[in-house]
Amino acid sequence: MTVPGVSENPGPIAKGQGQSTLFQFRNLGEASFLLLVFLFPFSGLSFMSVALGIRGLTLPFLLATVMMASLVFDSAMYRFSDLLEKRAVLIFFSFSAFCAWSFARSLPNLTTFHAVFPEFYPSQQLAYIKNQFIEPFLYASTFLIVVKKLDSKDAILRFLTAYILSVAVFGSIIIIALILEPQYLITNQRTGLVYICETYVGMHYTDAGTVLAFAAPAALYMGEKRGGWYHAAYILIFVAVIVDQARTALFTFVVASLAALVAMGRTKLLLKLVPIVGAVAFLFVGSVLINLLGLGFTRNSGFDWNQFLSGRDTAIWLPLIVEWVTNQSKFLWGAGFHGMLTSYFLRSGVTLAVAEAHNAYLEFFLDNGIVLTFGLICLLVAWLIWAVRMGRRIRSQSYWVMFLAPVMFLLTCMTGRHFYPNWENISIFPLLGVHINAARLALYGVKAARPGPAPVAQIGARSDS
Repeated sequence: MTVPGVSENPGPIAKGQGQSTLFQFRNLGEASFLLLVFLFPFSGLSFMSVALGIRGLTLPFLLATVMMASLVFDSAMYRFSDLLEKRAVLIFFSFSAFCAWSFARSLPNLTTFHAVFPEFYPSQQLAYIKNQFIEPFLYASTFLIVVKKLDSKDAILRFLTAYILSVAVFGSIIIIALILEPQYLITNQRTGLVYICETYVGMHYTDAGTVLAFAAPAALYMGEKRGGWYHAAYILIFVAVIVDQARTALFTFVVASLAALVAMGRTKLLLKLVPIVGAVAFLFVGSVLINLLGLGFTRNSGFDWNQFLSGRDTAIWLPLIVEWVTNQSKFLWGAGFHGMLTSYFLRSGVTLAVAEAHNAYLEFFLDNGIVLTFGLICLLVAWLIWAVRMGRRIRSQSYWVMFLAPVMFLLTCMTGRHFYPNWENISIFPLLGVHINAARLALYGVKAARPGPAPVAQIGARSDS
């Protein structure tokens, strides 16, 4: 069954194409990049820095630094094969420049940040710059590496394999931890999930859910097109999302999976699988699902929106909006990076003592004001229109599936996430690069290698295949 705008051609990655395995690299640089991708979910674990013997210096940070240095000093970085590649790189640099400006505005507020949340924000300016700007943007630069270097079917296949394997291992750690300590799975309170995720994977349970959920389209697509262990990886990630009990992550995973099946023209399979998957899920983790799906419903008043949002609307969003609207400077131009931490209501206890707004759109408004927030909304709408038109033009299944990752990210921004590079959203940058390259492969095909010898350190040098 076909879907309008989607052809029967599966796109760059399909069964029988890209027969090289994950371990058949074009050079050492590509192998290092894939190792970095694999380590992304585990960057918050303390043993990463202990292994190198230097506090604050982690293996992912070291790899990202080498990768970016290799890219900056590669002359191919400043040559473009096509208009789409050029626009993607220029947009990323513009985004980076804007974030640098917003971050620079936050530096005078560092003393306030440290006073409010000393466990999150160091008092030293250099440590703050390294942790909150340099390191996240080094990881976000994987977008450039994907766009500039991973421009063949085999290279994209190897990237997706490393990414899916990483998330599957990440999810299995959460599942095993809950098997070892099952008391945290059956409780209605999520403090146990916070303990499990922070202890075993080094991040909050909602951040862990985000990492898992964004892998849904890629894992399902690879399982459908290539079979094998990809099916097992998808199921494992799905179970991990359920036991993680982050509602936004579960919603994202399910919606992304359904949309991916529609994009692949598998509507009939979708209708067959929904009752089967639902029955199996309730059989094994029924109590967890009932607790999740029942949130927001009360016996006396029916649906309680405030309870469904865990009090975010009245305890965080409304007071912050009121404070910013009544301050002309903040309303127009915001307070800079981490702007909500400058809130008087936060410091005086009017709002919940949280370090983020739990809504990326509101957070962007608090940081940059109404003028730039309006500009952001216009840019996002323009990108969505362009992406849909491009998809209808190239009629590629892989393009539509990769398109789902940034779309799901924008939806989850309603209850969390950040537009700035952050631990929980860092995987969206290379996935967005794959989305761009899926369009380039469909439009232009695989580019021939540029003349001249390729250095060993070059990341994924272009090939003729």
